[in-house]
Amino acid sequence: MKGLDNRLGQEISNLQEEKQPKELSSSIAGETTVEGCLTKLNADLTVLLTGTITAGNTSLTISNTKITTSSIIDIYFEDKVLAPTNVTVTTGQIVIEIAKQDSNVNVGVRIL
Repeated sequence: MKGLDNRLGQEISNLQEEKQPKELSSSIAGETTVEGCLTKLNADLTVLLTGTITAGNTSLTISNTKITTSSIIDIYFEDKVLAPTNVTVTTGQIVIEIAKQDSNVNVGVRIL
């Protein structure tokens, strides 16, 4: 029974060690934590573009060389819960259309 208790104690100890944050043996631009590496990769791999759809208008065109027809695109609206009525992506440009609003709408577009 004592041998079983020792093995069980060792397994518990191993599990506790696995839950401890580990420092990375290799790093990205000096980052040594997983969180730091992910933050750096996100910043390096994506671009955040912004614009404003003014009150009464229904579309915004954003141009950038990183926009391609195969880009992964996330669209954000500041302080509003909206869904675009249409999104058109061409090389170098994205056009976002929404329903007419009574106030300005700030838009963020993340490109990957």
